[in-house]
Amino acid sequence: MTPDHYFPGNGGLLAQKLGLETTHALDIRMQCAGFLSGLQVADAFVRSGSYRRVLLVGAECHASLYPWTDAEWAVMFGDSEGPVSPEAYAWGTAQRDRAVIFGDGAGSFVLEANESGDGRGFLGFEMRTDGGHWDKLYVPGGGSRSFPYFSAEMIASNALVPIVEGRQVFRLATQAMPEIVREVLAKYGLAVADLDLLLMHQANLRINEAVQKHLGLPDEKVFNNIQKYGNTTAATLPLVFHEAKREGRVPSGSLVCFTALGAGLHWGAGLVRI
Repeated sequence: MTPDHYFPGNGGLLAQKLGLETTHALDIRMQCAGFLSGLQVADAFVRSGSYRRVLLVGAECHASLYPWTDAEWAVMFGDSEGPVSPEAYAWGTAQRDRAVIFGDGAGSFVLEANESGDGRGFLGFEMRTDGGHWDKLYVPGGGSRSFPYFSAEMIASNALVPIVEGRQVFRLATQAMPEIVREVLAKYGLAVADLDLLLMHQANLRINEAVQKHLGLPDEKVFNNIQKYGNTTAATLPLVFHEAKREGRVPSGSLVCFTALGAGLHWGAGLVRI
């Protein structure tokens, strides 16, 4: 959601910084569902034999959406008592429903084929897209729909800041995510009771609590960290997996389900035996 440049994407920039001169690098621009889709793409690459090992990275710098100077950030981080400028205060007030949602973060997986025969690894995925709900999560300004792509008027009207239709997203997410989890489990002859841990995209704690309730999962079978970082979009799933594993919630042999819903709308679920 927050690439360094409008184009090119970050894939080539990261490959160059890692010193990878012959490796294919691509970008998956699916925002909150991006890392889950990336897992499916990486799984398909490995299964097909196209690639032996895949590095998948989800990274976001949502702070770049904020039109604040170093003086405002100093107040935010507690390095200055302020006050902030009237313009910054007005902007923050106008965007208060979104300014507290997003956080910066990054995470990565390295995926490769498991040839041991022990049954560990990704079982598979179920993914969906419904473009009819594109306007529930989107950036109204910028892009070829506008002439020119970008303008001073877009900046002045905050049209480059994401629109989040919170109530509609809540309704859609709490319907779609439990359904897709059940679908991917049924695809492999499994039931919700077989899950050891459900890791959801961390956009809204109320959404995750509602999904948990719909699925009838006890607290020990879910893990959330949005209260620590906010919505880190493409970085969420690797972050939440890492922290759950670090706390001993993902022992060897666990059946884990990843699920996410994001702009597009795109959503899905993936099963992995750890």
